[in-house]
Amino acid sequence: MIGAVETASNSQASNSTYVKEIKASENAENALVIDYNAPEDGVYQLVVYQSNKELFGSHAYNAQMIDRFVTISVNDDYEENVYFRNTYSVDSFRSQCVKLQLKKGANEIKLYNNDYRVHKNGVNGVNTCVNYTPNFDKFELTLFMNKAYNPEAMQFHLSQYLL
Repeated sequence: MIGAVETASNSQASNSTYVKEIKASENAENALVIDYNAPEDGVYQLVVYQSNKELFGSHAYNAQMIDRFVTISVNDDYEENVYFRNTYSVDSFRSQCVKLQLKKGANEIKLYNNDYRVHKNGVNGVNTCVNYTPNFDKFELTLFMNKAYNPEAMQFHLSQYLL
Protein backbone atom coordinates (compact mmCIF):
# COMPACT_ATOMS: atom_id res chain seq x y z
CA MET A 1 0.00 0.00 0.00
CA ILE A 2 1.26 3.44 -0.93
CA GLY A 3 0.21 6.69 0.74
CA ALA A 4 -3.11 7.10 2.52
CA VAL A 5 -4.52 3.58 2.07
CA GLU A 6 -6.41 2.01 4.98
CA THR A 7 -8.15 -1.23 5.82
CA ALA A 8 -11.40 -1.64 7.74
CA SER A 9 -13.43 -4.43 9.32
CA ASN A 10 -16.55 -5.84 7.71
CA SER A 11 -18.11 -9.22 8.50
CA GLN A 12 -19.18 -9.59 4.83
CA ALA A 13 -15.61 -9.24 3.51
CA SER A 14 -13.13 -12.07 3.09
CA ASN A 15 -11.30 -12.56 6.36
CA SER A 16 -13.56 -9.76 7.70
CA THR A 17 -11.19 -7.09 6.34
CA TYR A 18 -11.22 -4.93 3.21
CA VAL A 19 -9.25 -2.02 1.74
CA LYS A 20 -11.27 1.16 2.19
CA GLU A 21 -11.91 3.47 -0.72
CA ILE A 22 -8.63 5.02 -1.86
CA LYS A 23 -8.78 8.78 -2.33
CA ALA A 24 -7.84 9.94 -5.81
CA SER A 25 -4.37 11.37 -6.17
CA GLU A 26 -2.08 12.72 -8.81
CA ASN A 27 0.67 10.32 -9.91
CA ALA A 28 -0.72 7.38 -7.88
CA GLU A 29 0.38 8.84 -4.55
CA ASN A 30 -2.36 6.72 -2.91
CA ALA A 31 -2.42 3.22 -4.37
CA LEU A 32 -2.76 -0.47 -3.70
CA VAL A 33 0.04 -2.54 -5.23
CA ILE A 34 -0.21 -6.23 -6.10
CA ASP A 35 3.04 -8.02 -6.89
CA TYR A 36 2.45 -11.10 -9.04
CA ASN A 37 4.96 -13.60 -10.40
CA ALA A 38 3.39 -14.78 -13.66
CA PRO A 39 4.33 -18.30 -14.76
CA GLU A 40 4.22 -17.25 -18.44
CA ASP A 41 3.55 -14.33 -20.79
CA GLY A 42 -0.10 -13.85 -21.59
CA VAL A 43 -3.42 -12.26 -20.87
CA TYR A 44 -4.54 -12.73 -17.28
CA GLN A 45 -7.92 -12.13 -15.79
CA LEU A 46 -7.93 -10.10 -12.60
CA VAL A 47 -11.13 -10.71 -10.66
CA VAL A 48 -11.83 -7.71 -8.44
CA TYR A 49 -14.29 -8.01 -5.55
CA GLN A 50 -15.48 -4.51 -4.70
CA SER A 51 -18.25 -2.50 -3.06
CA ASN A 52 -19.51 1.07 -3.36
CA LYS A 53 -22.66 2.79 -2.12
CA GLU A 54 -21.92 6.41 -3.07
CA LEU A 55 -24.71 8.76 -4.03
CA PHE A 56 -24.06 12.25 -5.38
CA GLY A 57 -26.68 14.94 -5.23
CA SER A 58 -30.35 14.42 -4.55
CA HIS A 59 -33.50 13.91 -6.53
CA ALA A 60 -37.12 13.38 -5.53
CA TYR A 61 -37.31 9.84 -6.94
CA ASN A 62 -34.13 8.93 -8.82
CA ALA A 63 -31.12 7.72 -6.87
CA GLN A 64 -28.02 9.63 -7.97
CA MET A 65 -25.67 6.65 -7.85
CA ILE A 66 -21.97 6.88 -8.64
CA ASP A 67 -20.12 4.13 -10.49
CA ARG A 68 -16.54 4.49 -9.34
CA PHE A 69 -13.49 3.78 -11.44
CA VAL A 70 -10.08 2.38 -10.77
CA THR A 71 -6.96 3.30 -12.68
CA ILE A 72 -4.96 0.11 -13.21
CA SER A 73 -1.35 0.12 -14.35
CA VAL A 74 0.90 -2.86 -14.99
CA ASN A 75 4.65 -2.39 -14.57
CA ASP A 76 4.13 1.36 -15.12
CA ASP A 77 3.89 0.61 -18.89
CA TYR A 78 0.30 1.72 -19.38
CA GLU A 79 -2.73 2.71 -17.38
CA GLU A 80 -6.41 2.06 -17.95
CA ASN A 81 -9.53 3.34 -16.19
CA VAL A 82 -12.03 0.58 -15.38
CA TYR A 83 -15.52 1.42 -14.08
CA PHE A 84 -17.18 -0.61 -11.35
CA ARG A 85 -20.93 -0.56 -10.75
CA ASN A 86 -22.45 0.76 -7.58
CA THR A 87 -23.31 -2.19 -5.31
CA TYR A 88 -25.79 -0.21 -3.14
CA SER A 89 -23.93 -1.09 0.06
CA VAL A 90 -20.42 -1.31 1.50
CA ASP A 91 -21.44 -4.80 2.67
CA SER A 92 -22.28 -6.05 -0.82
CA PHE A 93 -19.05 -7.10 -2.53
CA ARG A 94 -19.46 -7.93 -6.22
CA SER A 95 -16.95 -9.33 -8.68
CA GLN A 96 -15.83 -7.91 -12.00
CA CYS A 97 -13.16 -9.25 -14.36
CA VAL A 98 -10.43 -7.13 -15.91
CA LYS A 99 -8.02 -8.45 -18.55
CA LEU A 100 -4.34 -7.59 -18.07
CA GLN A 101 -1.33 -8.31 -20.27
CA LEU A 102 1.41 -9.69 -17.99
CA LYS A 103 4.95 -10.77 -18.76
CA LYS A 104 6.56 -13.90 -17.43
CA GLY A 105 8.11 -13.24 -14.04
CA ALA A 106 7.62 -10.29 -11.70
CA ASN A 107 4.75 -7.88 -12.42
CA GLU A 108 3.54 -4.89 -10.43
CA ILE A 109 -0.19 -4.17 -10.68
CA LYS A 110 -1.09 -0.79 -9.23
CA LEU A 111 -4.69 0.22 -8.42
CA TYR A 112 -5.60 3.87 -7.76
CA ASN A 113 -7.86 6.68 -8.97
CA ASN A 114 -6.15 9.34 -11.06
CA ASP A 115 -9.07 11.81 -11.14
CA TYR A 116 -8.11 14.03 -8.23
CA ARG A 117 -10.50 16.86 -9.20
CA VAL A 118 -13.32 17.80 -6.84
CA HIS A 119 -16.73 17.93 -8.55
CA LYS A 120 -19.71 20.02 -7.50
CA ASN A 121 -23.32 20.03 -8.58
CA GLY A 122 -26.64 21.47 -7.52
CA VAL A 123 -27.57 25.10 -7.05
CA ASN A 124 -24.42 27.06 -6.17
CA GLY A 125 -22.42 23.80 -6.06
CA VAL A 126 -23.90 22.61 -2.78
CA ASN A 127 -23.01 18.96 -3.40
CA THR A 128 -19.37 17.96 -3.45
CA CYS A 129 -17.99 14.74 -4.91
CA VAL A 130 -14.42 13.73 -4.11
CA ASN A 131 -13.18 10.83 -6.20
CA TYR A 132 -12.24 7.52 -4.63
CA THR A 133 -11.80 3.95 -5.78
CA PRO A 134 -14.43 1.47 -4.64
CA ASN A 135 -13.70 -0.64 -1.56
CA PHE A 136 -11.63 -3.76 -2.32
CA ASP A 137 -12.32 -7.10 -0.68
CA LYS A 138 -10.08 -9.53 -2.58
CA PHE A 139 -8.47 -10.26 -5.94
CA GLU A 140 -7.99 -13.42 -7.98
CA LEU A 141 -5.59 -13.75 -10.92
CA THR A 142 -5.75 -16.49 -13.54
CA LEU A 143 -4.26 -17.05 -16.97
CA PHE A 144 -6.85 -16.21 -19.63
CA MET A 145 -4.82 -16.90 -22.78
CA ASN A 146 -1.14 -17.43 -23.30
CA LYS A 147 -0.64 -15.14 -26.28
CA ALA A 148 -0.83 -11.42 -26.85
CA TYR A 149 -4.29 -9.95 -26.36
CA ASN A 150 -5.79 -8.59 -29.57
CA PRO A 151 -9.35 -7.39 -28.97
CA GLU A 152 -10.07 -7.08 -32.71
CA ALA A 153 -9.15 -10.72 -33.33
CA MET A 154 -11.53 -11.80 -30.55
CA GLN A 155 -14.55 -9.98 -32.00
CA PHE A 156 -17.04 -11.67 -34.24
CA HIS A 157 -20.09 -10.39 -36.05
CA LEU A 158 -23.37 -12.23 -36.35
CA SER A 159 -23.53 -11.40 -40.08
CA GLN A 160 -20.72 -13.85 -40.83
CA TYR A 161 -22.88 -16.71 -39.45
CA LEU A 162 -26.10 -15.78 -41.26
CA LEU A 163 -26.87 -17.33 -44.64
